[in-house]
Amino acid sequence: MADYGKRLAEYRRSIGLTGLKLAERLGITSGTLSQYESGGSFPRPDKLEVLARMGLNLNWLLTGDGAMKVGEESISADSIQQQVRDIQERLLRLELDRAGERAEALEVDHRRR
Repeated sequence: MADYGKRLAEYRRSIGLTGLKLAERLGITSGTLSQYESGGSFPRPDKLEVLARMGLNLNWLLTGDGAMKVGEESISADSIQQQVRDIQERLLRLELDRAGERAEALEVDHRRR
């Protein structure tokens, strides 16, 4: 999942922006952008919307599938919002899966004691 950070950095470089310049466009600190690019945290929905409006294909960001960039003609507010909702749903499922795995590990550990 942290590959999204590598893809975000790749996109940033492809559009010729420094980390500081992209952070300014997103309204975040360069430290927060560094967290995104290292996979330490994921951009909030409002930041994903800004990235999509800049031409980043959110499906590519999350999965690596498809083209990195989308043409401006194919960007609509509705499609961006749907993409953000889809990503939020995928992230929630991933978090729930991870929580279930942690719970199972704790149960196994508890049984061993």
